[in-house]
Amino acid sequence: MKSFSTFTVLAFLVASFVIWSCEEGVVIETRDLTRDSGCTPGQQQDCRCSGGRTGVQFCTETGQAWSECFCADAAKVSQAPDKQRNGAESSKAQAASKLAVVWYSDDPYVAERVCLMYSHNAKKLGWFDTVELIVWGPSQQLLVQNSEIQSVVAQMMNDGVIVEACRACADLYGVTAQLEALGITVKYMGQPLTNMLQSDWEVLTF
Repeated sequence: MKSFSTFTVLAFLVASFVIWSCEEGVVIETRDLTRDSGCTPGQQQDCRCSGGRTGVQFCTETGQAWSECFCADAAKVSQAPDKQRNGAESSKAQAASKLAVVWYSDDPYVAERVCLMYSHNAKKLGWFDTVELIVWGPSQQLLVQNSEIQSVVAQMMNDGVIVEACRACADLYGVTAQLEALGITVKYMGQPLTNMLQSDWEVLTF
């Protein structure tokens, strides 16, 4: 009996794997998660969102990587005649853009490298006219315990970011007075946040 060559055996194994993958619906995808290094901290660039939309991502403070792609939902313009559609787009362009960022995570890396960085840049770089940071739940404890994060939030406030905290959560955690000492407005946020969600505010949560 004639023996199989090494090449023949390898070819057979590869073909078998491809056939199995197709039958099982396996999708093999490779992706560079690190992206190119050497960007300028705070620099922004366009990125692809679902549905073909364009979002924005920015260079992290280390200058070695790009953040995730942020895709704020755009106002939906219905399939109306051109005159109506153009009127809706014109109204949106004239309206002031508003972003509310609900920060609840007590992870310092989420705070420093994503939530606060994006919120700050959104105001400084003019991505939104109004930016409000809502300190909610566990993030309140992190804020009153971390002096470095306090400095970041103070600078954000100096640059025009509105910072408010949920009083119901702050009272439960016993940090109301500490938050107010940082210059943060502490109030019940249930109804204000509901109003934002039901109006023309873009809302992000971290």
